[in-house]
Amino acid sequence: MTNKASNAESLLAQTATVTGLLEAAQRKFESETAAQFNLFVLLGANENATSKALADLLDPNGSHSQGDMFLRHFVRLFFPDLASSFNMERVQRSATTELIDVTLTDGRLWLGIENKIFDAIDQNKQVDRYLEALNEKAGRQGEYRLLYLSSQGQPPGRNSFTEDGERSHAGKKLVCGAWAPASDRKGNGAGPCPTILDWLAECLKECRAEKVREFLKQFDAYVRLEVNAERQPNMVDAAIVELALQNRNNLAGALRISDSRSGFAGRIQQDFVSEIEQRLEKSVRERGADWEVCLIWHQGRFGGGKKDLPILLRRESWPLHVGAAIEAAGDEFRDICIGIRAVTKEQWDNDSKAVPYYGQPQKPFIGPSSRQRLESRPSSGWWPSFYRLRDAEEREISDWRRSDVLLRLYSDRDGLSAHIVKSMWTIADFIEDKKPDAF
Repeated sequence: MTNKASNAESLLAQTATVTGLLEAAQRKFESETAAQFNLFVLLGANENATSKALADLLDPNGSHSQGDMFLRHFVRLFFPDLASSFNMERVQRSATTELIDVTLTDGRLWLGIENKIFDAIDQNKQVDRYLEALNEKAGRQGEYRLLYLSSQGQPPGRNSFTEDGERSHAGKKLVCGAWAPASDRKGNGAGPCPTILDWLAECLKECRAEKVREFLKQFDAYVRLEVNAERQPNMVDAAIVELALQNRNNLAGALRISDSRSGFAGRIQQDFVSEIEQRLEKSVRERGADWEVCLIWHQGRFGGGKKDLPILLRRESWPLHVGAAIEAAGDEFRDICIGIRAVTKEQWDNDSKAVPYYGQPQKPFIGPSSRQRLESRPSSGWWPSFYRLRDAEEREISDWRRSDVLLRLYSDRDGLSAHIVKSMWTIADFIEDKKPDAF
């Protein structure tokens, strides 16, 4: 055994010894102070809640009673060219013919915010339509901007902001922003841009109302948790840091463990996915008929392993791409959703021109010309209905990067995988009862 490995093993042993005692102390501390309580976290991955929070904070007449302070910082950060021309005293919330998440105007200048904190897939020509709606409101004498606010600054896809749309709305009418700085993810198309976390930090410097300051702090903690899987440190974390810094050997062991995190996290994630796959394949064999599990979609798992989690449960007799699906939003096992997968003709005709879905590029649409959407405002032409992955007690487990979720995937692999498989069969049976051609 190498010295580094020995140091790591020694530190792990010491950490295991003190963690139990510290966690008990932390629970007692929490019961007395509720230091980790956060209303946003209780709401879960809720895009509408974040949009409402933004809208109220940016409204000079909002319930925060801080006037135009939040709006001033926001405009200076995301729309610096408009900082001197936007009449803050006249700003009010408004609306257009499109369902833009937040719309503000001073009567001459119109600002729209499209909230993509969880990187929901754009609808066809979504940005084009939103820009045109703002343009219509602004008229010939007015100005307009649309802020596309994705998780880490990813720009809209070409299906949403088309070449025609770019020509029609030239002059930086579209602004890209982020909720949080980009992590170490590669190839997401994000460039450096201002973030909501930057804005919240500026607001906290000036805000004097303690209730509002607490709200801003909770909003900040929520964004860090949901976007970058950063949770607030507690006394257990502090004790582990102190333990690591006791001596050189402990520090060497801690650094070694830290360097290996992606390795053991990846192992836990892949083992859990394999367990789901094996349970699904076994249940498919038991069901018989023409049930199937699709584990590999177009170009392998979304091209060179960029996505590790598309699993589709369906019948071979159903239209192509229709089934019960579980899918991650990216290559980090984050934003994992489960639901009904069934593409609309509009989405298929647009996307299949550029992306060989299911290994079938340039194929005609298979299915009814219009698929039923089960949500009043679906965020994707691929999903009639979906929700964030939860366990049997309705606790969210959609972010497999988080340490607490990784621990559950490891320690309760059988129970959680069985629950997920049962949920997928419930969705598949619903599709079968309602007739797959309807979706």
